[in-house]
Amino acid sequence: MRLFISRTGCFLDEATSALDEATEKAMYTLISDEMPQTTVISIGHRSTLNSFHQAGLFLDKNLKNYLSAIFNLFYDEYKRRYNQ
Repeated sequence: MRLFISRTGCFLDEATSALDEATEKAMYTLISDEMPQTTVISIGHRSTLNSFHQAGLFLDKNLKNYLSAIFNLFYDEYKRRYNQ
């Protein structure tokens, strides 16, 4: 499990893999309530993560497509936040 938090972003790598669904929900609710303007990016294998995010990225084995999709996701979020 890895968790990185800054004022503008929260990156969770398998952060809820050892949690039950109720605790997972409590954790994401806390993040949302306490940091409503924060971008949250989660990496995980649970379908329950979908309900805590506005967008999802499902990876294939093609690294080029993956990196392109990640860039586009961050760029779209930047444009949305800063009206660029």
